[in-house]
Amino acid sequence: MCGNESSEEEDSETPEDAFVRAIDAQVERYKAEKYPLLNTDTQKYNCPLVWWSENATNYPDIWKLAVRILHIPATSAPAERVF
Repeated sequence: MCGNESSEEEDSETPEDAFVRAIDAQVERYKAEKYPLLNTDTQKYNCPLVWWSENATNYPDIWKLAVRILHIPATSAPAERVF
């Protein structure tokens, strides 16, 4: 009556909403993390796949996406032109 009452619809959360909240939390933690640069002062290469495999338990959902994207080979030629 006073405007403080909430309906049952507002209190219920769908599984999709919970998943989106979990992803948002993982992305925010990842953005706040101090992860190693690809090229350090010693000119040593820090492989992002190694970093993600070491941190997969911290970011289980975005890790799956990162692995799928990072395994795409980089090329400037279409595949048909190679053969």
